[in-house]
Amino acid sequence: MVAMEKNGTLDKTAAAKLPKVSGAPAIPTESQMDYAKEDIAQGWGKAVSR
Repeated sequence: MVAMEKNGTLDKTAAAKLPKVSGAPAIPTESQMDYAKEDIAQGWGKAVSR
């Protein structure tokens, strides 16, 4: 968002409506990502066939 503000492409009206965020983002570990990928791969067919 900072880059968009600097180059003049930020929609200030829309940005003003966003909630304030605090704290550091939670980044999943490599093992968590692997687990999630496997979980999605196994359930994907059922999820998209509805």
